[in-house]
Amino acid sequence: MIMTEKPDPARLAETSRIAVRPMQADDYSRVELLWGRAGIPVRTGADDLAAIALFLGQNPDLSTVAECEERCVGALLCGEDGRAGFIHRVAVDPECDRVEVVSTMLRRCLLKLRALRLTRCYLLEEDVGRSVEIGRLAANGLGGAGQKLT
Repeated sequence: MIMTEKPDPARLAETSRIAVRPMQADDYSRVELLWGRAGIPVRTGADDLAAIALFLGQNPDLSTVAECEERCVGALLCGEDGRAGFIHRVAVDPECDRVEVVSTMLRRCLLKLRALRLTRCYLLEEDVGRSVEIGRLAANGLGGAGQKLT
């Protein structure tokens, strides 16, 4: 799917306020609150601090937190299996510019995967509607969908 709508240049200027960095286990409480604001359910056992800390340790520097004025406004989990990358649990604060937050986080994540010489990445979302929405947000913010990482 290729989106024809181009991002609004005025909104692109706001990107400079969004800082992205690797997610740390210390971010868990803020990310869990963000999941709640974004309507993403926390799964018992799979999404607790111990499980997320283990995931982050197994996939160092791939998962991302987005901050705006020291507030956690976005998060995504990213892992890899040596052949491809996997993105899931994409959350954006509903009060923020979703296109900018999603595209900024995805851009960082895809660059990290490319540095690992991975040329494929899959979005894993349980909710089909959320998958489509994330795809549209990414296409609008990154300039088109369906691009290889190379």
